[in-house]
Formats: sequence, C-alpha cells, structure tokens
Amino acid sequence: MSIEFRPRARFVLGCVAVFGCFAIPSQLTSRISLACLGPVVPLQRNMARAGRSLATFIDDLASFRRTAAENRALRDRIAELTEQQKQWQALVRERDDKLRMFDELGRAQPGLVTCEAEIIGEGAVAQSGILFIDRGSSAGLRRGMAVVAGNSVVGTIAAASPSVSSVLLVTSPASRFDAELVSTGEPGVVIGKGDGTMVMKYVSKTAPQPGDGVVTRGRDGVVPRRLVLGTVLTAFRAPGSLMHDITLRPVRNVERLSGVVVVKPAVAKEDFPGEPGADAR
Repeated sequence: MSIEFRPRARFVLGCVAVFGCFAIPSQLTSRISLACLGPVVPLQRNMARAGRSLATFIDDLASFRRTAAENRALRDRIAELTEQQKQWQALVRERDDKLRMFDELGRAQPGLVTCEAEIIGEGAVAQSGILFIDRGSSAGLRRGMAVVAGNSVVGTIAAASPSVSSVLLVTSPASRFDAELVSTGEPGVVIGKGDGTMVMKYVSKTAPQPGDGVVTRGRDGVVPRRLVLGTVLTAFRAPGSLMHDITLRPVRNVERLSGVVVVKPAVAKEDFPGEPGADAR
C-alpha cells in the first residue's frame, strides 16, 4: 500500500527536513564530516607530498639556472683575466728582451748613442729584406746607421722620413758590410743572399770553422766596430780557387723581434733635433 501526500503536506515535510538538518547538534555534524573525509585523507596526503616535491624541484631548477649563469660569468671573467695575464707577460718579456739587448750592446760598445724603435711592418714583397720602424729623421736617424738587437746587427737604415724609417736587413742581397773573422781577424765583405743567410767573400787564408763569429770592422765611421753580423755555417774552397765560399747565418731571428735599437755616431745630443730624451742612452 502506497501513501500519497498532498502538495501542502509535501511542502510541510520538506520544511521540517531542512530545519531538522540545522537542528542537528554540531558534534554530530563534525563526526559526519570527519567520517566523510576519512577516505580522502591518503589522497590528500599524497597530493601534499607531490606539491612539496614540485615546489622543491622548481626551487632547485631556479637555483641551478642561477648557478649556471654565475658559472658562465666566472668562466668568461677567468678567460678575460687569462688573456690579460698573457698580454702582460708578453709585455714583460718584450721589455726584458730590450733591456738585455741594451745591456749586451752597452758591454760590447760602451758610450754608444742609441735610439730605441719599434718594428711596425715589413716590405710588401716577400723576401724583400725590408723592415719599417717607428722612428725617423726627427729622432736623428739617417741612411746607413746600424740597426741592432743586442750586439747583433739586424740591418742598416735605408731611408728615413720624419717619423718612419726603412731598414735593409743583413740578409738582403742589397746589403754590404765590411767585416772580419773573429777567430783570425781576416777581413772580408758580407753580402746577403736573400734566403735568410749571408755570404762572406774575399777570405783567402785558413778556412773558418762552423760556429766562428763574423763582426763588423767599423771603418766607415757609421757602423760601429765589432758588432756581430753572424756565425759561420759552412766554409768551402773550390779546387784552383784562392777564395773561400763562406756561408753565414744571422744571430737574431727577425721574425721574433718587436723592437730594435738604432746606433748613432757618437756626436753631441743637440745634433739630433726632436729626439726624446728617454731614447738617448
């Protein structure tokens, strides 16, 4: 048997049910809520753990990116400082080489008047045997003056403008030096061969040994005496010939030089107008 309620009765019953819910004691409501939440607690706990792990991962990722950027900046700075250190070391070595060259020249030729110069270029044609330096006639340089590295001859001034001079190397076929063998004192003439070596002509006495030195005689009044031109590589005299064919090599490798010293005749300093006082030694 079914019970049917009239519309008014259904409305009354609905109101009673609603107000009945509000009339349930709070303790009973809390128990019902806790009972409902019980099954979802493990899921909530796992979600909380996952959230904390995700937050930690995001923090670690941000920290890693900051560390990577800092490492890149440090590597760039280290590379920059390393390059600066190399440049400073090169400058120190260059200066030490110059001081050593001055010391060698001063011991070999006391009292010489000199002018320090930087090498700024080479001749346009390969094997031209020409260098360019950053000093010229305004510093008192003129044609024929010896250009040296230490006590070894690099070449002579070929031409001088006010601020730049060209240097004819000892190995150039156009160069000529009045020379003598250190071991015997026999004179001769040294001429460049254009291949990085030189030849000494007009030596008729005992053949020199490989490694013997050849120096300038200094009879022209411009190139000082006993500056080193080179060392003997080979000495040969053909049958029936009166002269030896002597091949020399220069002491200095020009490609490794950054600066040279021009040797001036020993005259008063005022004869060289415009010369900076720091260059006269």
